Amino acid sequence: MTNLLRLSDFYHPNFLQESIKKIKSNTGLSSSVVLSNKIYSADISIASKVRMSFLNMLKDVLLLIFFIKSGSLTSEWSYLLQLSHQVYKKKLLDGILFDESKPFCEDWYFASKVMSKGRCSIIYKHLTNHRYSTSSNTFVDPERIKIKSKTYRDFYNYMKNSHSSLFSRLVFNIYFGTQLIKNV
Repeated sequence: MTNLLRLSDFYHPNFLQESIKKIKSNTGLSSSVVLSNKIYSADISIASKVRMSFLNMLKDVLLLIFFIKSGSLTSEWSYLLQLSHQVYKKKLLDGILFDESKPFCEDWYFASKVMSKGRCSIIYKHLTNHRYSTSSNTFVDPERIKIKSKTYRDFYNYMKNSHSSLFSRLVFNIYFGTQLIKNV
């Protein structure tokens, strides 16, 4: 099993144990994901906190719906996940690399490729703390908005070519539009 740690995240002591147990319980799974508590650094504006809270609420509601419906996600929903909140079957990572040429969304491409080999199980528990700071890719300066916008459009086209559902692409467009709202 493999987890891609993020230095600014904190993990509940049972995170790995519960993640590994879940993956081992079903051979058709590629990975598992847990929910996270959100922590905002003091330098993030109120408007940005509201925007991020909306996005996180949308993600958590969608994860709850999928949890109730089937307990897992397919690759078309990879953009809802944080890599550091997932644990992957190591054998499925062969030949899958991060595309370092992408300034944004490289984690979504990576997760999508892994999840194309099996569903991602949802552990509907808050087992990580995810920290947002103004230095993260979530908060980009106005000059980089064009780059981020192009990268999002490229990922949308990747989703479309991967036969993702219209609903998944619609939700992505909401996410995409909210991400590009100027941080105040």
